[in-house]
Amino acid sequence: MEQFNILIVRPPELPFYHAYTGMARILAAALKRLGHPTRLVQNELVHDATNVIVGAHNLDPALADTLPAGTIIYNSEAVLSHSVYLPTLRAFVRRFESWDYSASNARAWREPGVSERVRWLRPGYVPECTTIDPARATDIDVLSYRRVRTMLAPPATDGDSGVTDGQKNGGTAAARRCRPSPAGARCCRRRGRRGSSRSCRRTRRRS
Repeated sequence: MEQFNILIVRPPELPFYHAYTGMARILAAALKRLGHPTRLVQNELVHDATNVIVGAHNLDPALADTLPAGTIIYNSEAVLSHSVYLPTLRAFVRRFESWDYSASNARAWREPGVSERVRWLRPGYVPECTTIDPARATDIDVLSYRRVRTMLAPPATDGDSGVTDGQKNGGTAAARRCRPSPAGARCCRRRGRRGSSRSCRRTRRRS
């Protein structure tokens, strides 16, 4: 039976590889469920199994000529004409069989004649990748995360009470991450006042 090596590209000093690590784990778990011996590694190419590279957009395009012929590319990025990753991805997709999370991406690769060996691999659920116990009570309805520097406010100054304002209203708790508006006015003012919508980020949850 075919063996697979799911390779997560982890560039030095680049934290964003976590964005596609989850998909690599799902691939590995799904292939194991199908009975294929599968390894999940970082930056480790092998020659005794089929390498499935996740995160090829972070590689040097010149590496496409050095990879084993049976390599598979798993694309995790949107195929858009203005994407900075497109030239790099094109070098790999043109040379190797590719799997893509998006049906529109797969069509985008075929239409300009880049490659006919692109398969739409629709993301799915595998129990092995469950990280939150659904039976456990939680007060989180929606979780939003992004780059840390866009979430945190500058240090509090005179006239600014701080970055977090929690309040309960009608059974709903609103936790806010705020920053001062350009005019220096205090953020998190009542809805409708000038600058409040630009200054606050809100995460709502049931109390």
